[in-house]
Amino acid sequence: MKRTKPRKYQLQAVRAIQHKFDGRALLADEMGLGKSLESLVALDRNKTFMLPALVICPASLKWNWQHEAKIHINMAADVLEGRTPPPKRQLRDRSSSLLIINYEILTPWMDFLKKLDPQLVIIDEVHRIKSNKAICTSNVQQICKYTPHLLALSGTPMTNQPAELFTTLKLLWPDAFPSFPAFAMRYSNPEINAWGTTYKGGRNLPELHQKLKDLGMIRRTKEQVLHELPSVSTNVVPVRLDRKQAKEYQSAQSNFLAWLRKKVKSKKKVAAATRAQRLVKIGYLRRLAGELKMAHLHSWIDNFLDSERGEEKLIVFGIHKNILKPLHERYKSLSILIDGDVGGKKRHLALEEFRHQTQRMIAFVNIQAGGVGLNMQEANHVLFAELPWTPAEVDQAISRAHRMGQKRNVQVYFLISENTIESKLCKLLLTKQDLSEQTLDGKTEGGMSKQSIFESLERELFRLERKLSRTGK
Repeated sequence: MKRTKPRKYQLQAVRAIQHKFDGRALLADEMGLGKSLESLVALDRNKTFMLPALVICPASLKWNWQHEAKIHINMAADVLEGRTPPPKRQLRDRSSSLLIINYEILTPWMDFLKKLDPQLVIIDEVHRIKSNKAICTSNVQQICKYTPHLLALSGTPMTNQPAELFTTLKLLWPDAFPSFPAFAMRYSNPEINAWGTTYKGGRNLPELHQKLKDLGMIRRTKEQVLHELPSVSTNVVPVRLDRKQAKEYQSAQSNFLAWLRKKVKSKKKVAAATRAQRLVKIGYLRRLAGELKMAHLHSWIDNFLDSERGEEKLIVFGIHKNILKPLHERYKSLSILIDGDVGGKKRHLALEEFRHQTQRMIAFVNIQAGGVGLNMQEANHVLFAELPWTPAEVDQAISRAHRMGQKRNVQVYFLISENTIESKLCKLLLTKQDLSEQTLDGKTEGGMSKQSIFESLERELFRLERKLSRTGK
């Protein structure tokens, strides 16, 4: 079977994994540049001492990894499923195997995986283990404790701040990063409060960037290596709610701000429980802003279908079921749906329909469930029906279409409800991008506020309320 021929920059990554970093690397190439291909080619060229190998990935990507192993390096891979491993007598020899398992079912498979003694572990979407308290983080740490070769993959290993990188860095290079407090004090902004110390933002980022490059971070952006890759055009489409909709939204926002004034007597004394309530309530405002513009979403998609006439495809990203499912039902004969309820082979089959059937023009995709790992380059139009909380999620979603193999310019549209939390969130997402670029890409300009995005949104909502009260709207 014919194998995929890696590009020049991908071969450079493979050689660096083999000869410079001794099989331990953070593959942080920008989304869509082929990190999975690089890791599989590295495995294929070093099978004599890298097998058995294990891929740990989100559940939604297991079948995609199996497919890529076959088409890229002609290697059959076994997908582990279920929470009950088969009896030992049914397990064949795995000494020359590539196995694939998802984070969510690691716990019942731990004994089996430890006995497997993998010589290479590939951790896809490694930012999933950024919390040292999570069970999946502990499981991955146990599996990798004595693994000689380790590849951690993520186009966005740091979604908000350097402190989130620590568990990944310690896993890869424990001698270089022995202590979280020391790391966080050096590269974050510590804040001491009544509940302990929190670490926000970042500092000394050029130093951290260089240290990661020396240890084994391989990071290239699309503009660096894919000069022939078509451009991305971003379009913000403002949506003006009608009087009734605007009144409903403003009532909900005013109720939230009134509640917040009562709860937050002092900004320095906010209980954890209150903060959790704030996140729920501000999340409700985001969802309401999406629901109220549903008619505008219908109109925009109808216009797209009329103008494209079956020649180009569209990915619509959202968050809530009461946004995505009604949209899918409205365009059911023309679309597929990828959300948390569509997994495993069903997801793989739906994607195959989208890729190969001309009548399937639209993919409605939940950002959390399908915003990473999927190759959907058949589409060159991307619409955000709702906004996620972080710029990393936006970039990941866009890279489902703007990736290696895309031959057309990618048009990205943000349908934003005016005078709502969406308009403020859109601006904040752009400012939060700066910090990640400083650490991963070595850029030094820009920066990020110490305030969390939620606190920043609350501040912006207060300002917006005062503005609207002055104008009488």
